[in-house]
Amino acid sequence: MRIRHILPGVLALLGSGLPLAIASAAEKGHGETKGGMPQLDPSTFASQIFWLAVTFILFFLIAWRVALPKIGRVLEDRRERIERDVSRAVELRNEAEGVLAEYEKLSAEGRASAQVVIREANELASAEAAAEHEKLGTRLASEVAQAERRIDQARTSALEGIAELSAEIAQSAAEKLIGVEITTTVAKNAVTKAVKELG
Repeated sequence: MRIRHILPGVLALLGSGLPLAIASAAEKGHGETKGGMPQLDPSTFASQIFWLAVTFILFFLIAWRVALPKIGRVLEDRRERIERDVSRAVELRNEAEGVLAEYEKLSAEGRASAQVVIREANELASAEAAAEHEKLGTRLASEVAQAERRIDQARTSALEGIAELSAEIAQSAAEKLIGVEITTTVAKNAVTKAVKELG
């Protein structure tokens, strides 16, 4: 500590100046005291300086041994605490920067992953829509084919019914008009021939 370096100088100064001050005060102190303040009486200067030096040295030693170490410890504790706080603040800042970098990384990965999921969902939806469209086309084609078959069957059935009806009408008309009774087979053949001729 600096006080250890200062103390010998202070003691040397007191040691060299104290005897001179006592001797000077003793020489001046042989006169009679006049009225006034006792501390200004030159005859008491020697004892005043002695007790001043003793008191100063005691105060200095108490301060050096008791007060100054406590103040030094307080200052050292405060310095260590400030260094710890600064170190902790640096650590927290580094942690915060690390957390921020991790968050940004995870955010970027999340955005990329979301884009991949969206693209895959769109592709899946497109594939499902194409499959459904194909199924619907196949079903509609099947239903159209079935409808065409039913229409053909209905047309054939209707034509057969018309042919039979026409044969009956022709048979009945021939019988009424010319009075000749013709067979059903002859009437059908005549109607068929007439239909073919008409196209």
